[in-house]
Amino acid sequence: MEASEKVFPEAEKPEEIAVEPGDIFGEGAEPAPEKESPIKPGEIFDPEDELRKTLKFSGKEKEERFAEYKEKYRYQREGLAEMEVALRDFIVENPDSPAEELISRANSFFIKYGFSVKERLKVFSIVSKYTERRGDVSAELREFMNGEAEPSINAEKLFDALFCAKPEGRVEVVQGPISILIRCFDELDYMRAIKVESLLTGLDQGKYLDMAVGSQAIKLNKTLRSRLDNAVTLENTELLEKRIRAKGLSPEESEAEAKKESKNNYLHEEQHAVFAMLKEEEIPRSTHLNEIVSADKEEERYVAARLYFKDYLPLLSAASKDEILARMSGEFSEKDFRSGMEELRRSFGKGGFYDFRATFGKYVADEVLGRVKPEERATVLRAQSEIFGEDYERKIKAAIDAVYELLGAGYGLGQARAMLQGVPLWKWAREVSHLVRKAA
Repeated sequence: MEASEKVFPEAEKPEEIAVEPGDIFGEGAEPAPEKESPIKPGEIFDPEDELRKTLKFSGKEKEERFAEYKEKYRYQREGLAEMEVALRDFIVENPDSPAEELISRANSFFIKYGFSVKERLKVFSIVSKYTERRGDVSAELREFMNGEAEPSINAEKLFDALFCAKPEGRVEVVQGPISILIRCFDELDYMRAIKVESLLTGLDQGKYLDMAVGSQAIKLNKTLRSRLDNAVTLENTELLEKRIRAKGLSPEESEAEAKKESKNNYLHEEQHAVFAMLKEEEIPRSTHLNEIVSADKEEERYVAARLYFKDYLPLLSAASKDEILARMSGEFSEKDFRSGMEELRRSFGKGGFYDFRATFGKYVADEVLGRVKPEERATVLRAQSEIFGEDYERKIKAAIDAVYELLGAGYGLGQARAMLQGVPLWKWAREVSHLVRKAA
């Protein structure tokens, strides 16, 4: 068995898609001409505060101020995306940079784009989380380094520590700043590792393994090394190479395609690691459960049940948002990207690979159904079907359409991802309307 750290030449330094205006899929574009900045040097623009002020006016003055507000808002959001892309690129080239260096680089964007104190504190928090996470991953991997002139990770030893079994086939490890990719050239190793995670998370092992069959990569929430939770991605390299061989490509073309697919898998799952690091604390348990149980009338129970399921909709939406943003990480032709997004849209549906309603939704519903009388369950299930059904599907469609609209307006794929990263999924359509549509 062989072990290596190299996957593709730039694996440890994954390239970002170009993000110049008009460059949607990394194909190149002429830079936009310089124009006067709507936010002056030294000016602070707080979107929430400025919007409140703008709405106090009326008539023509309100219209003019709102147009000015939208221009400044668009400019600042573009700056936020520009900053994220710049910091990511810098981190790729300089993964061990101290927090002070990252903050210093962010500061130039703070000044240029008029970030409020609140926005600056968010960036400080992200940098702090990143450096802490980077330290955890680096410390955990230190004991698995080979004693060579150029240290590399002993992939077999790491696999054994993570999954309590030596790999049967060849494995390779690609290390990023806050995540690692383990390439499994034997599909049995891929499935064995997933089985271990299902035991650690308490998921239905049979269903989980059935879902994993046919997948090319998966991010693990749990391993036997807790400091690497949400930091490990498995790649089913045996399956990936089989699919490429089936295309009938030349050896050179097959090698290039394998590198591209592996790189996209790395970037996709790295985005999941970023999301896991940055996600906000889970919302409290719904306060409407007791209202459902104590309701005297069916209509009261129905209203309370709708509110109950709505309380949990943000968590369901967050999981979907994670997958959409991850799908936006990589390099694709426009045709392949749209095909992938439509495939993802279908996978959110009933029985799909990302049918979160079938897992999370059932868990939430069971909590209620165990507390109400048998004759009252139909009302609860009707409310669940409406909120986790029609409402959720509309939100998914609107979110994906918002991505298309951003790209159609000339934003790059990496830039669009950065602009949507900090926005709740159900607000994407409204966010995009502020960014790309002309003021009324």
